[in-house]
Amino acid sequence: LRDAGAKEVHIRISSPPFLHPCYYGTDVDSESGLIACNHSTEEIAEIIKSVNGVCGFHNLRSRKVGNDIAIDVHVKMDGNMTLCEAHDIASLIEEEIRKRFGQSSMVYIHMEPVTKTIS
Repeated sequence: LRDAGAKEVHIRISSPPFLHPCYYGTDVDSESGLIACNHSTEEIAEIIKSVNGVCGFHNLRSRKVGNDIAIDVHVKMDGNMTLCEAHDIASLIEEEIRKRFGQSSMVYIHMEPVTKTIS
C-alpha cells in the first residue's frame, strides 16, 4: 500500500462481544473467562464518558488476560489543550477503570485531538 502512495494504513479488527465458550475454535472453557459475560461495553463507556474533558470515544475493545482485563480505547479530547492536560484526563480514565475492574487492569488509551472548524 505504501508503494502505491498511501501515507497511512489503518487496520481495524472487530467482532461482536464473545459471550459463550466455544469448544470448537477457542480455548475458553467457561463464561467466567469472557469479559463480555460479566461487564458490558455500555458499563465501560459510562466510566469513560464520566470523566471531564472527554469529547467522545471510539474503537473500544476489551478482553480477558489471565485473571485481569485489558481495555483499549481511542478518546477524543480538545485539540487545543496541552499534552499535560490530555495526559491528566487519560490518567483519570485509567484510575476510574481500575477502581471498577481492579488495579491490575491493563488500560491503553489513544488520545485524539478534536478541533473545531470555523465555517
